[in-house]
Amino acid sequence: MNSFQVVVITTEVAESVRATRKAPVYGFPAHREVAAGRAPCRHCLQLILPGEEELLLFTYDPFLELGQPALPGPVYIHAEK
Repeated sequence: MNSFQVVVITTEVAESVRATRKAPVYGFPAHREVAAGRAPCRHCLQLILPGEEELLLFTYDPFLELGQPALPGPVYIHAEK
């Protein structure tokens, strides 16, 4: 049986993206907007409330440290802590 584990983005990464508005490693701009639909925060693992809270969308590769081929994808975090 395969196991599945959800791992949060570290506070250091989340704070860096909030401060610089850039994706770690890649440097692409982070996009900020009011959540329009279901958006799970990869930092706290709670939903970002649509129409009420802002999110940051950016490129992130959670497997970078494993030395695997690059697997960046889009992720969301709350724009504010």
